[in-house]
This record gives sequence, C-alpha cells and structure tokens, in this order.
Amino acid sequence: MNKKNISFLIAFLLLVALAVQAWGALPLLSDKVVTHFGFSGKADNWSSKENFFWMQILLSLFIFLLLGSISLFLGKLSDSALNIPNKDYWLAPERRESTIGTVSFYLNIINASSLLFFFILFRDMIEINIQEKNSLGSSFWISFLTFMIFTLVISIRILTLFSSKRVEKEQSSE
Repeated sequence: MNKKNISFLIAFLLLVALAVQAWGALPLLSDKVVTHFGFSGKADNWSSKENFFWMQILLSLFIFLLLGSISLFLGKLSDSALNIPNKDYWLAPERRESTIGTVSFYLNIINASSLLFFFILFRDMIEINIQEKNSLGSSFWISFLTFMIFTLVISIRILTLFSSKRVEKEQSSE
C-alpha cells in the first residue's frame, strides 16, 4: 500500500471515529446543547442534540468527500485544472503520475488533519455540554492554532516541493 492510500485510509478512519464519537455522545447530552461560541469563547447559540449530532456527521462527511474525491479523481483532471508551480515540468508525461500521487497524498493529509481537528473540536463541545459549561477552554485554541500552523507548513511544503531550484535550472537550460 502506497503513502497516498495510507493517508486516505487514515482520513477514512478519522471519519469513522467522528461518527462513533457523535453516536456515543448522543445519549449523554441534554436535549438542548451549545453549538456555537463567539470570538470571546462564550456560548452564543444552542440547538437540539439531534441537530448537533447531524451537524457533526454531515460536516465531517462533507469535508471527507470533498477532499477525498478531489484526491481520487485528480489524475482524471486536465492539466489546466491543476495549479502548481512549474506545471509544464511537473505534469510532463514522464512525471505526471508521480506528481499526481504526491499532490493526492498531501490532499489526503490535509483531509485527515481537518477531520482530526473536527474530532477534537466536537470532543471539546461534547465535554462542555456534558459538564454544562458555557465557554470554550484553552484546548480549543491550542488545537485550532496547531491545525492552522500544520496546514500552513503543508502548504509551504507543497509550494517548495514544486518550486525546487533543480527544476528552475533544468527549465532554464531547455
């Protein structure tokens, strides 16, 4: 199994974990649950526990299907639909398959990290509702900042990977 498939499997397992967490929390929640917090971290919107359950499931499924389907069908897209640095070089027939595999791998990593962030976010929201608190704790901000930094690092990695000096030298000599 290659790293692209492993990263897709990890994203899928996180989706399953989110569903299990949502299902397991459903009987533990009161009928009215906090579902939104303002910028200050204070609760400012509530819904039924059933709506909260479906929000978790549908949002997680949407992210998984969106990024997962792009990853799976990336190779079927025309070159004009792909936006990477040095596109002509990286999408040349002899490198196209490897390039698509690499981009798919990173999309799956972003998918998995997004689902992990949602898992932590929903876990925190479940705990807040079970403990009947009215505000987010510091763990949300830590996980949010970690997710944002990780996503930035992955984005920079993708850009630097396809903008390598080796590519520029080879292209300038053609």
